[in-house]
Amino acid sequence: MVMQTKTDAELLKAFAETGDQAAFAAIVSRYGGMVYHVCLRKLANRHDAEDASQAVFMALVEKASSLKVE
Repeated sequence: MVMQTKTDAELLKAFAETGDQAAFAAIVSRYGGMVYHVCLRKLANRHDAEDASQAVFMALVEKASSLKVE
């Protein structure tokens, strides 16, 4: 069985249009670590970095439908 990997745009579109939780989970899986590490470098506190990275993904949830995905 060949598994097709969806692009970021496809995942974001699926989440924005239908609320596809698996698509959102895939986005978080791909970028969660990177977002956390950027936050940690800027904030230098593990707990603050966790909060900030969660806030990033909450902002994505709120703004997903208004983003242009092509």
